[in-house]
Amino acid sequence: MSPLRLIIAVGIVAAAVVAAATSAPGQRADAGASDGSEQVLTLLRDGRLLAISAATGEVTAGIRTGSRAEAAEARRSLALSADGRTLAVLSPFGTGRQSIFVVDPQGLRVTARIALPRTTAYQDIAIGPRSGRLYVFGIAPAPRKGRDESAAPTVTVVDPASRKVVRSRSVRARAGHYWYIFDALISADESYALTSYHGGCTPQHAGLCTTGADVVELPSLRRRSCTGAASAGVGCLSKVHGFLDRYADGALAATGSAEILRLDRSARVVGSYSAGIDDHLLQVAGDAAHGRVYVLAECLGRRGLSVIDAVTGEAHVIGQAASPRLCGHRIATAPSGAVVLAQATLKGGRQTDPRLLLLDPTRDQVIRTVDLPSFPLDVLALGR
Repeated sequence: MSPLRLIIAVGIVAAAVVAAATSAPGQRADAGASDGSEQVLTLLRDGRLLAISAATGEVTAGIRTGSRAEAAEARRSLALSADGRTLAVLSPFGTGRQSIFVVDPQGLRVTARIALPRTTAYQDIAIGPRSGRLYVFGIAPAPRKGRDESAAPTVTVVDPASRKVVRSRSVRARAGHYWYIFDALISADESYALTSYHGGCTPQHAGLCTTGADVVELPSLRRRSCTGAASAGVGCLSKVHGFLDRYADGALAATGSAEILRLDRSARVVGSYSAGIDDHLLQVAGDAAHGRVYVLAECLGRRGLSVIDAVTGEAHVIGQAASPRLCGHRIATAPSGAVVLAQATLKGGRQTDPRLLLLDPTRDQVIRTVDLPSFPLDVLALGR
């Protein structure tokens, strides 16, 4: 395994909207290195959405999308339409009313702002690949500061044309549990949604704890019944624990371990991969165009990025011993095959040193490090 080599680092001053940048000469545009036309979008905890050139690390645009997020937590706050022309941004849950910002991803021009119901705290967003409808996922009732209480998982559907909520439904009863939707996705044919749970698991509130995932039929928003015996606080897909990602016409699901589940187009578990990292793994991303699956360790544990061949299942782990060690809380794949990691360092109970890493997995090489002024909640990479 070749050592990781840091080619260039670009710092972004917190108060700046556009930062100075330095590009690395002679970068190769192969299946893993950015071709120079790609951009990285990141939503920060302070409510700002930034567009960053993958070629230079320069911040090319920025807008504000709401108030500061209540917590520094990874979430699926950004969604791109199937044609790549529309970006949906879910403003963080904080002090103000949450909204969906509909944005032109080229230049970050806001074309619509849609206010969401105050009764629900939303964490995740998706765009229907066929209908273009906006799906937001959260918990109801919205939590009150200083209190831990049960909450029901809720899915809300918004029509972007009329800017109206067309349907909203709690897909499970609270039943004394905190059904925090950790991640969600819409199937390739838009016939169902997957909702992954990870909430309330603290020593003082262990009874609220939830895990697993559910299949929610569309457009009815009715939860698919479990095929086996259901356990309290556990979704029907009981092994799921962490993030999800669409892969071809199926999906990938983290389990909180080295095992990554493979789901078919009907959301049935049909196999698994082994990431080769013994840790509490929550982050998974698929790159069907290049036949790779990525599993990222958090910065609190063993660290490392597992690159899995989707055909053979062989895992190659990078970034465990080299500097910088690879870890993070969000991962995105670019059309070129490059990978973007969002990370921060935990010091004294606080998240510090927020940054993005752009790397070429074919050469085990970090191409660029971009320092950020605030914790990155989500990250997305796209071509121009």
